[in-house]
Amino acid sequence: ELPTIVVMLPLDSARVERYARAKGVQDLEAFSNALSEANLRSFARRPLDLQWLVSYWKDKGRFGTLREMLSLSLVERLKETNTSRSRVDELPREEAMKALRRIGASLVLQRVDSIMVPDETVNFAEAADALSLEEALPDMSGARRALLITRAIFDPANAGFVRLHNDNEAVVRSFLTAAW
Repeated sequence: ELPTIVVMLPLDSARVERYARAKGVQDLEAFSNALSEANLRSFARRPLDLQWLVSYWKDKGRFGTLREMLSLSLVERLKETNTSRSRVDELPREEAMKALRRIGASLVLQRVDSIMVPDETVNFAEAADALSLEEALPDMSGARRALLITRAIFDPANAGFVRLHNDNEAVVRSFLTAAW
């Protein structure tokens, strides 16, 4: 019997508001309007991203510009959240961000949206439409590239590949390319 594959659909506006209400957002109309005005609706479609947006809203009572929110989101997603790994993680945030900008620019310039994950078990012979981290970051050691690729900024795609988180419309790639 074949395994069942389940994919979570993006949260719609009603579910976003229900979640925000459950997490203590008082003025749902202001929150919802601010999401739209800051062009952050696409970032509120996933529970973990929505959790981050709700926390930011509750702390600040507003959202920043799309540029500010994207930048802050990238910084947050580059952090190593696993406490046992973070103790031995030697990848400075500045180095990770610089590499991420180069990855974004490489994705745009090569017109691809997937990144190959170094893996001996995957055949990359047909991966001409994916970015090689070794080629994009030749001055970064393999160990550092391996640390980088484990960050939450990357989402699994197909076996052996990742994509930039929340980048279905290429907004993150474009932002990184402009920053590069």
